Amino acid sequence: MGILLHPALFALRSSPNAAIRESPHFLVYGRDPRFPFETLTELQRINYSIDTDYQEELILAMKQAFEVARINSKKAALKSAKQYNKTAKAVTYKVGDEVYLKKEAIPKGKNKKFAYGY
Repeated sequence: MGILLHPALFALRSSPNAAIRESPHFLVYGRDPRFPFETLTELQRINYSIDTDYQEELILAMKQAFEVARINSKKAALKSAKQYNKTAKAVTYKVGDEVYLKKEAIPKGKNKKFAYGY
């Protein structure tokens, strides 16, 4: 299982997320990841010198990416809430209705896994 974990995580982190429409790798590192097959084709890379405004351009691009991700995340949350509200039913309780009471404390000698929560 350990052999497949790293490639699976790389695939997950380099794929665009449906909610934020950007890959987690880009949001963390400010660039898209390099895939192994890209080393075979080796596209020409831009070498930035100290004289260019690379740092300012990168900061601006990252701010824009985070803003787009924030907006898309908010849209996804609203869409999810709308879907949930389609089937959600309001519950009204009356005095005398039986309800479950959640036990916050675990009785002494009981394991959290096996203790009843209500």
